Amino acid sequence: EKIHNMNSWATPTCATDGARVFGFFGDGGLHCFDLDGNKLWSHDLGTFETNGWGMASSPVLFGDLVIQTCDGDNAAFLVAFDKETGSEVWRTSRPMMRSFSTPVLIDTGQRKELVLNAHAGMRAYDPATGEELWYATGASGRGAPSIVPGPGLVVSLSGRSRGDSDMMAVRPGGAGDITTTHRVWQTKRGGRDLPSPLVVGDYLFTVNL
Repeated sequence: EKIHNMNSWATPTCATDGARVFGFFGDGGLHCFDLDGNKLWSHDLGTFETNGWGMASSPVLFGDLVIQTCDGDNAAFLVAFDKETGSEVWRTSRPMMRSFSTPVLIDTGQRKELVLNAHAGMRAYDPATGEELWYATGASGRGAPSIVPGPGLVVSLSGRSRGDSDMMAVRPGGAGDITTTHRVWQTKRGGRDLPSPLVVGDYLFTVNL
């Protein structure tokens, strides 16, 4: 029996570069329109098993690329397309486990990193090539909240409470497994499972209702 998703295909937020609008609709694909509503290109990215939760990751723009997270239990990958032509530029496999967050682009001072929360921690990629740069393992749980950058740190919040690394902060810019070498602190999750945390100055805020 088919499981109907608990959210709609319109959960991800659209992105625009001022000339085009990019919309991801999960099993409904990724589509590009001009500002007059004319479809320029589209891609069927497959059907994703998410235990009925659906998809929620929004497209991210970087230079001439539109980058989309496609994380499901049956298929999981990051993919980048040329914004103008729709041609696929790169595709990187990810651990097959549903994730719902949108990648966050940061600048370490030495390079750009695309950092993404997921089921078991966070991973960073080169946004130009899709190469995985580093990963930090955390407690397993729905990767719904997006990564939040702070001064010299990135913070992840697990979607479920599973242990001491539900919430953790790491220094970006490493290589490979940086769980112990770059992790600055970790704690049990505070706040709800969906809202992303917020950094204001030296303070980190989470919703806790």
